[in-house]
Amino acid sequence: GMGAVIYTAHSAVEHASTIAQNLNAPPVILGSLALALGTAAPEFAINVKAALKGKTEMAVGNIIGCSVLNLLAVGGLLAATGTSVPAALQPSTPLGMLNLATWGVGVGLASATLLANNGGLKRWHGFAALALYSAFLVGSATLGTAKNIPEKPKPPIISPV
Repeated sequence: GMGAVIYTAHSAVEHASTIAQNLNAPPVILGSLALALGTAAPEFAINVKAALKGKTEMAVGNIIGCSVLNLLAVGGLLAATGTSVPAALQPSTPLGMLNLATWGVGVGLASATLLANNGGLKRWHGFAALALYSAFLVGSATLGTAKNIPEKPKPPIISPV
């Protein structure tokens, strides 16, 4: 099982890099959107199954556990090895600011919603979260590929004779 996970992860990264090159898209966009969706799909399936069986504590625990693992363990490992944050994701760039703001707003809204509803969620909370994620996807794709759009040629400067 572990060998299959490692092989699949390696294959996903290789194919995502190839797709990014073929689409002339920055790899950071494919990494933050397509690869993130692909790696989260098994967790999503488990969460849906758990929720449908009424095991919501399993689903919420998985969401929180995966987020903490990715942020602290994976982020900590990358920082410990001296890996730098890609320029496109640094807070000084529009895409980096969008990622940072989305993360902060998402955590804040999720925490406030859970606190205000004594740990409960309503159906409209789910639709609101999906709408916010959709907006994030559109914003990321727009900001991430904006630099790939060729600039309009500037008119020639005509000097007086």
